[in-house]
Amino acid sequence: MAMSASQEGREQPRKRDWPKIIKTAGLLVSTVVGVASVVTLAVGLFYTNNANRAQENLAEQGQVTDSFGSAVDQLGSGQLDVRLGGIYALERLMHESPGDEASILEVISAYVRDHGRPSSAAATLAVRAPNLPTDVQAALTVLGRRPNPSSHQGINLSDSSLTNADLTGANLTGADLKGTNLTNALLTESNLRGSDLTAANLTGVSLGGASLHCAHLSGANLTKAHLTGTDLSCADLSQVNLTDAVVADATFTGASFSGANLSGANLAGANMPGLSFAAATFTGADLSDANLSGGYLVAAELAHATLVNADLSGADLYGADLTRADIRQVNMAGADLRYANLTGANLSYVKLAGANLTDADLAGANLYAATLTGVNFTSANLTDAYYWPSGVMIPAGWQLDHPHRNRVERAGH
Repeated sequence: MAMSASQEGREQPRKRDWPKIIKTAGLLVSTVVGVASVVTLAVGLFYTNNANRAQENLAEQGQVTDSFGSAVDQLGSGQLDVRLGGIYALERLMHESPGDEASILEVISAYVRDHGRPSSAAATLAVRAPNLPTDVQAALTVLGRRPNPSSHQGINLSDSSLTNADLTGANLTGADLKGTNLTNALLTESNLRGSDLTAANLTGVSLGGASLHCAHLSGANLTKAHLTGTDLSCADLSQVNLTDAVVADATFTGASFSGANLSGANLAGANMPGLSFAAATFTGADLSDANLSGGYLVAAELAHATLVNADLSGADLYGADLTRADIRQVNMAGADLRYANLTGANLSYVKLAGANLTDADLAGANLYAATLTGVNFTSANLTDAYYWPSGVMIPAGWQLDHPHRNRVERAGH
């Protein structure tokens, strides 16, 4: 029977190709199984590698422990070369195992503290400061070049005897050097920022170009020390002994010298404005061209000091002793000199405009060409002060002597 047109246009349903479908499904299953196997293998390798790494770390830590123990044993040897080997082995470990650096530094520091002390007999017989033992010097060198100085607390070398030590360029940031004997040591270009040198013996030490920023030096002995270009900003120098020290081009911003002894010190050209020198001793010191403007020098001892061309404008010199000091051409404008002792001082060409000299003692002082505009001489002693500037009114109760008229005397004499 013939098919109608509508039946002819209708699409006949396709037969499913079951063999092909089964084959495709099989491939998909195989792929999934393969991926699962790969993932399983990867996970297994991951845990295996972690386990291997853990084993390796344990092995490495064991090697570090063994090396550390061996190096420490070497430090106890009676032979110098063996001890040196132990010191340098510890330095190598600091680089290889940064996590153990603090512990290694403690060991080396303890070694220096223990071996740096000379025997009592040697100390008694020594005419000069003894040289540092070779192994102690080596240990100090290692400490000074430690790889990570900012990652741990400062090293402890307190109360050690380190005379004649060479610490040139050493990084001793934050080091504990309280009471340490560093007589004649070389600390040129060293970094001692924030270190504690309280009561340390720094006699004759070379600190040229070194940084002692915010260091604690209270009570330290710096007799004849060389401080050329040294950074002492923010440093505590109270009660320090700087007798005959050479201080040139040093930085003192924010430092304190209260009660310090600077007798005979060379501070020529030093820039020290606004610093505290209360009760400090400058007897015979050279402060020529120094800037002490606005400084606090209450009760300071400046007898026989040289202050030529220095700037002491606005400085507080209440009760200061300037007996026979050389104060030529010094700028003391606005300075507080109440109760100051200027007996026999050379004040020629000094600028004292607006200064307060109430109750000051200027007996026998040289005032040649001094600027005395607005100076307060209330109750000041002007006996035998000479070369009173011409044109300047003599304070009430005083007069120029006769017939020379170049010395001041009490009125009515």
